[in-house]
Amino acid sequence: MRSDWHTQSRDILRARLAVAATDIFAAEGFDAVSAESVAHRLGISRATFFRYFASKDEAVLSTLTAPDGGYGQMLDAFDGLEVLAGESVWVAITRTLTAVGQLNERGQIAVRDRVRMVMTTPSLRTRFQEDRRERETRLADALERSLRDRLVAEVAAAASLSALDAAWRRWAADTSGRSRFIDVARDAFQALEAAGSSRP
Repeated sequence: MRSDWHTQSRDILRARLAVAATDIFAAEGFDAVSAESVAHRLGISRATFFRYFASKDEAVLSTLTAPDGGYGQMLDAFDGLEVLAGESVWVAITRTLTAVGQLNERGQIAVRDRVRMVMTTPSLRTRFQEDRRERETRLADALERSLRDRLVAEVAAAASLSALDAAWRRWAADTSGRSRFIDVARDAFQALEAAGSSRP
């Protein structure tokens, strides 16, 4: 029991440190702030920072893949994804995203700043893409339960994540702050739907 409590406390503290550090990086520039500097401002030592995170990159990306971090929310929702009879994969994913989008509206400004930083910082963008295989496999696993064909599920998962990445980039680039991610993502999947049904 004590071990479980200690692990949960450590996970909570790690998540809070990641969010606080990422907000500093997003406001001042990822490459402009050192790990030592951000650790000092968070009231911890450099050694403590690196006990929680292997790198600055890991601290930032963990805020996106956390259960409430945008991508994390989507992946958790995709685990229960079901393609209904007569429904395309793209419609099923859009339906799932709509439910996620309704839950995450209040955190959109912070998530947008983080996504913009990731998409415009080469090291972060590269690391994010390197972790893509795990996300792709997770979505393919969910799709396979409905599609019952591994190859089709893997191709659909790859196309879906490409569409989501395009939606993230477009949404993050909107400096007006008026667009909602769910609307941009819906447009991306509608484009996939249209491409699949179009005829020359």
